[in-house]
Amino acid sequence: MQANIVNLINGMNAMLRNPYNGRHFSEVLGAKSCILAKNVDDLYTEDPNVNPSAEFIPEITAEELLRKKMDDMVLERMVVEQLLDAKHVKEVKIVNGPVQGNVTGAITGEKVGTVVRK
Repeated sequence: MQANIVNLINGMNAMLRNPYNGRHFSEVLGAKSCILAKNVDDLYTEDPNVNPSAEFIPEITAEELLRKKMDDMVLERMVVEQLLDAKHVKEVKIVNGPVQGNVTGAITGEKVGTVVRK
């Protein structure tokens, strides 16, 4: 496997969603990073649609995120828990996929979205 593999996954229908899929697939490929393209803006302290003063979280560790015990996250809690035990995957990047340039920016290393680090 190449050392710089990036796995890009998109959001799925909630009934078909499996919290293991993207992060687990990235791990099997030996990827260092998993990009989760969602149809919402990044990670916030609360749902910004409900609380407009919610704060954007540009970067956070998996442990810090789990300690926050947030009720509403843009990724499944299990993905964050699995990141702690990952051998290869060191981060999950969350970006708003429909926004032009976000996915490309995440792949090329630009600061877009939220990064959850191991």
